[in-house]
Amino acid sequence: MLRKYFTLVFWYFLSISAAYAQSSITGSVADGKEPLPGASVIIDGTTTGSTADEKGHFTIHEVAPGKYILVISYLGYQKKKLSVTVHDAAPLNVGSIQLQADNTNLSEVTVKGKHRQGSETQAIDMTKNSQRVVTVISSENIKKLPDKNAADALKRVAGVAIHTNKGEGGYVSLRGTPVDWTSTLISGDRLPVADEENTSRSFEFEVLPADLIDRIEVTRTVTPDMEGDNVGGSINFILKEPVDKRTFVLNSGLGFNLLSKKPTGNLNLLWGDVTKDGKFKYVVNATVRENFYEVDAYKLIYGNNFNHAINRYDLKDYSGNRTNFGTNAGFDWQISPKVKLAFKGMTGLMWDNKYQNKMSYTYASGEGTTVQPQFIHGLLNRQLFGGNIGLEIKPTSKLQINVKYSFYYNRFFYGSPKQDPANPRDGYFQAIFTNKTPVIYSDVDPILQNGTKYDPNAPYDPKNPLWSSSKLLDIDNPYGHGDHWTNIQPKPL
Repeated sequence: MLRKYFTLVFWYFLSISAAYAQSSITGSVADGKEPLPGASVIIDGTTTGSTADEKGHFTIHEVAPGKYILVISYLGYQKKKLSVTVHDAAPLNVGSIQLQADNTNLSEVTVKGKHRQGSETQAIDMTKNSQRVVTVISSENIKKLPDKNAADALKRVAGVAIHTNKGEGGYVSLRGTPVDWTSTLISGDRLPVADEENTSRSFEFEVLPADLIDRIEVTRTVTPDMEGDNVGGSINFILKEPVDKRTFVLNSGLGFNLLSKKPTGNLNLLWGDVTKDGKFKYVVNATVRENFYEVDAYKLIYGNNFNHAINRYDLKDYSGNRTNFGTNAGFDWQISPKVKLAFKGMTGLMWDNKYQNKMSYTYASGEGTTVQPQFIHGLLNRQLFGGNIGLEIKPTSKLQINVKYSFYYNRFFYGSPKQDPANPRDGYFQAIFTNKTPVIYSDVDPILQNGTKYDPNAPYDPKNPLWSSSKLLDIDNPYGHGDHWTNIQPKPL
């Protein structure tokens, strides 16, 4: 038993002495003039090695005694091999290792880079390098929020004002100018205008889904290559571009409108591919959105800026459902090294089945004082489709010919509201119920034209005559009463 104990102790100390017998290899790497920091020194056939520090020195630790081959390498220099022998417990210093520059001539190296389509870096680069005052919005930025249409995607741009309709963007104004001072383009082509009530040049953005857009270019300055009627600026929507590799994207979303107690949803599908030779690439994109909405709103119509008398007060209850559908497709075909054919096409459709219940309280008008319940129903239809086809020919390296044909069609019309199945005519159905005799309101006060109290005993002042018995809010009423703007309650008798 004692012999076994001494045997174990002997082998324990022997292993410790063997571990401490390991040595190290040190040295430095230079090119004859300067040290080479970062040079690699590896023991051949192993992964053991070191990297030279900023002064060119290196150290390889825990090297057992024996013969080795060091492999020294550095980018731009010829690789060198050095045979060394490590002895027991004695660190080995190999001194300064000199590497020779590699004078091998390299063939021409061409590096090409391309921005990922619709990326934020592409938009930033285009904004920075543009000769005009322009802001570029990428599809990557548009996807960060659930934008319903093209106008919603512009909300995050400085200097752009959005006119909303039922929670969605309708019209766009640049730099505080009227909406019809802004020109709208798709892929550089001016769009025609078709609107429900507006006969100006303002474009209705509800028909253009945001999912069809690759990027948006907002220009605030006019240059000679642009149409001169864009006083406020121009907005150019670039549709999805043909892809450089096989691409499949499927996006969907669901929501719920608490006021209407009905769901909303959207679905977007994109598919694109390129042939093996890279000469033909294409993209196909489709999107659909269904939105049930309901809005409670009110409207005050004032009759005079001096006394703030209210002529009419409308209570409105909107409800309905809106369906948007859009598609776009495009291809690039490199027919030959000198001929290229390109195509882009799109379709945008919108159906808005709108109902409105309105109660109109009229305090002063040519018809007298009235209370009018109204029922309104209309089926609004918007259609936008078109595209362009272009041919690029390069007969020589210094001559290039570009031919492009574009066509766009924009239409607005009312569908049949089906109020009378026997009447096939389309239109905007409106039923108004009104009283035959004037209505007396108990929430009115007699005031003078300038908004002060009426004193029947005061002498008549032709410059400040009696205005009428008018409805006034509490902040404007000289008698110290009246409804607050957050709780207006008409009181017809």
